[in-house]
Amino acid sequence: MASRFSTIVVTCILAGALSSSGTLSAKPKKSTPEERAKAVQLGRELEAQPASEDAVEKRRWLIDFYQRVPDITITVCDLLGPFPKGEHPYFSYVLAQSMFSSGAFMIEHPDQASDQVAVQTAGVEGALKVYEIFVKAMPEDRLPFLDSLLAKRGDGSLRAYMQDAVSKGCK
Repeated sequence: MASRFSTIVVTCILAGALSSSGTLSAKPKKSTPEERAKAVQLGRELEAQPASEDAVEKRRWLIDFYQRVPDITITVCDLLGPFPKGEHPYFSYVLAQSMFSSGAFMIEHPDQASDQVAVQTAGVEGALKVYEIFVKAMPEDRLPFLDSLLAKRGDGSLRAYMQDAVSKGCK
């Protein structure tokens, strides 16, 4: 499942990056401190305001950045539950935010960048922030699995849950 999930996500990201930038860079260059700071800033802004007027441009920049730089690798794991059936108005934004929040965590905490539980937990927590914002605007589009993660976060059991989930969902 994680393999199929990762393939779908990576395909979507690359398709989006190629359609907006035209080509992939032939010679990847390490990220600069300024780019890393911008990635953290944009990721945090999207956590707080996922539907802002410039959210699309921020997502494009982040997708291009993470796709282009060789020194930051985000592992996409199957941690946000089953894909919603049919079109869902905001699940793709929640999913993308998990990657952006994971990336921001790795930049802010380079000493923990290899700790997949910490990285993936940061990604899920960022995704849940975005989910909460969208649910306030569209409560009829709640997702039961994400609601269960919110409950775990609320009762303090999310981190313990993530230990097991990462070992199963990041293969």
